[in-house]
Amino acid sequence: MPVVYYISPQIWAWKRGRRHQMAAWCRRLLCIFPFEPAHFADTTLDVRFVGHPLLENLAAERDPSLVRDPDLVLLLPGSRRSEVERLLPDLVRTAAVLRERHPALRFVLPAPRERVAEIARQCLACGGLAGLVDVQIDVGRTHHWMQRAAAGIAASGTVTMEAAILGLPLVSVYRLAPLTHALGRLVLRGLPYFTIVNLVAGREVFAEFLQGEVRAERLVPALEAILPGGSRRGEVEAGMAAAVTALGAATAVSRTAARLVLEVAGEAPSL
Repeated sequence: MPVVYYISPQIWAWKRGRRHQMAAWCRRLLCIFPFEPAHFADTTLDVRFVGHPLLENLAAERDPSLVRDPDLVLLLPGSRRSEVERLLPDLVRTAAVLRERHPALRFVLPAPRERVAEIARQCLACGGLAGLVDVQIDVGRTHHWMQRAAAGIAASGTVTMEAAILGLPLVSVYRLAPLTHALGRLVLRGLPYFTIVNLVAGREVFAEFLQGEVRAERLVPALEAILPGGSRRGEVEAGMAAAVTALGAATAVSRTAARLVLEVAGEAPSL
């Protein structure tokens, strides 16, 4: 039975030895990131880069009528309870300092679903965060806000790629449990960045802050640098555009993947 694997597992981050096992039972591998095929160069596996499906998915959500508000900043602490609880307090403290330095700034937390919004509300109501700074929570309109905001601070993940495609400059942050981080450093020691946009671009487009670096005194200047008129704004916009270009053509991703699957299906013996 011929096997086409779509989407490639992230063996470049975890369990690199799996690539030889995959080559033994997989006929063709379809990748969504341009740097992935090189990680299989020492195998016999037929590896193809097809582009990232988010290009197509987000194309339908673009709204040319939306205008960016230079005073609007997004807080994107993730969608898991652990992410929100570990990151949101420092994001809020960062927002409070930014508001003192730039009184016109406003902050929105776009939650993907109500459960995440409720976790965020609970977090904002305790731990000394209550009343620190006003944060508007909105549910189910993340891509809308990404097209309206001037910049944001986000948990590293797919959201950073969505932001790049929609043109929103970010500061990327992440915090793991201490033991998980210690183990992760051993596994991920070969990666120069932990943010996928930076890996695609091959350089630091979004400034990254990990573990103890996630604190207001580090995040405030990084965010100020990407606000309109900031010292890194143009650099980040150019980096996002380069990363998106590297991801492939927005209209051909699914069609390309389907064609490559059908090629293998056509070579298969009748069952």
